[in-house]
Amino acid sequence: MHRITFKYTAVLLIILCSFRLNAADTLSLNDAILKKKISAVITGMEPTKTGDVLHFGECIRIKMTCLGDQPLVILFKTGTTLKCKDASISNAVISKMKTIALVPKKENNSKLFAICSEYTKLTPNNAHAFTVGDPCSDALKRVLKEIEILNFQNAIGQYAVWCATDKLELSGLLDLCKDKVKTSNLVKAVCKAQLIPVPKAYANAKMSMRVYFTYTLTDTSNVKIILYNKTGDVVLYFLTAKEKPTGEYKESYWITDADLEPGDYQALLYVNGVPVQTEDIKF
Repeated sequence: MHRITFKYTAVLLIILCSFRLNAADTLSLNDAILKKKISAVITGMEPTKTGDVLHFGECIRIKMTCLGDQPLVILFKTGTTLKCKDASISNAVISKMKTIALVPKKENNSKLFAICSEYTKLTPNNAHAFTVGDPCSDALKRVLKEIEILNFQNAIGQYAVWCATDKLELSGLLDLCKDKVKTSNLVKAVCKAQLIPVPKAYANAKMSMRVYFTYTLTDTSNVKIILYNKTGDVVLYFLTAKEKPTGEYKESYWITDADLEPGDYQALLYVNGVPVQTEDIKF
């Protein structure tokens, strides 16, 4: 009986040691580079046969060599930023988690799922080199997680990222997201990144409220309406800065529990940068 117990204890110790070894051998891409465990060359992809360059999907190539004597597993985390050395070329962000096992002293050539994150810049190709940057913002990471879940490594995912990074119009994303149930969490994440209300059709809300604003403009003016919490932080933009002609305006906006926690808020109407109307809102 004692011999059998010892045997099982020994097996258990071997398994535990194996788990510890595997955990120690797994490094994020950034850590592996900083600790000089690997050498890495990161570039865009070669143009396609038709001459197109890729700004989403498997649009990044990485060549790595394990510099030590032990094998390594490299973890590519969703949300890791890739900074292009050419300032005219868009940075990118990893959009799908991946692990790659490396053998000592042997080069590994792999592709990574990534999405370009700067709308106004050019698309990278294989002549453009990247370095590893910091993790992206929490707001963008939420968008990327939804892209990963939906496997939107496509034009929808690209537009969603640009909505989060460059404030592209939400209407363009809604035109692409035909399935409101399937894409509701992605739309919510993008709205959170832009600090705008979630459209009611995508909110799946248990609680909602319509907020009204009535005002008159005597001249063409720049108008914006911002919602603040009790500590003065901006929580929503009902209306981002927009030029409006002379006239009387009656506007309303939906807010739901997809946008806000229950509580007390204050909305301010700005005309040409000056607050002219305040509304206390209890949600």
